[in-house]
Amino acid sequence: MPAHSPTHAVIGFVGVAPRHRGNGYAAAVVARGTHLLAAAGAAEIRGDCDADNIAMVKGFERAGYDAFAQRLEFRRRLVTR
Repeated sequence: MPAHSPTHAVIGFVGVAPRHRGNGYAAAVVARGTHLLAAAGAAEIRGDCDADNIAMVKGFERAGYDAFAQRLEFRRRLVTR
């Protein structure tokens, strides 16, 4: 999903059905989104995936992306009364 956040062009979500994984579709989708965003004038594009999602990490790398950060996620549960 090529998109624009308030600050950057982004590849917002890539999903490949389990039975179709391992065929290079993730890298192809990232490459296509990259092409669309570049054609629209993007100078930099960011993508995001879990560090443990090795297949998606490889998909970004195959599409020419490099990792620049590690992500931590936080949550706080609130009790409703």
